[in-house]
Amino acid sequence: ALDEVAEHAIADFVALWPKRADDIRVAGPDDVRVTADRTALSRCLGNLLDNAGKFTEEGTTVTLSWEEKRGRVHLVVADDGEGIPAGERKRVFDRYTRGRKAKDDGVPGTGLGLSLVRTLCRGMGGDVRLLDRATGAGFEIVLPGGAA
Repeated sequence: ALDEVAEHAIADFVALWPKRADDIRVAGPDDVRVTADRTALSRCLGNLLDNAGKFTEEGTTVTLSWEEKRGRVHLVVADDGEGIPAGERKRVFDRYTRGRKAKDDGVPGTGLGLSLVRTLCRGMGGDVRLLDRATGAGFEIVLPGGAA
């Protein structure tokens, strides 16, 4: 069940970012099933949550939510941080792409994470996209699945 995968992803987030434990929010029905490779989905959620931990300040809300729509499961990882500058949005899924903030702040990484998330999602019959939000960053994964 999706809630189990989400629970593990949140536990990993808290382990990596212990001071951020109070910042994480989870919302989604328990009866949603997703047709996906559990390890790949965990890796996708882990990457998106880790990025939220890296690129937002302590005290900034990070949300993992999901819902079923017409036989597809929509998972969203979003934060209320600074977001991704407009000029960097087009290339966010390109391999080896790192934003200005990552470079300026010395945030570790290779620029492969979001490219890997896209590859994994497409391999599971879905996709991932950057959401257009007024504040913060948001990513939506869409995969086959539905209510149990």
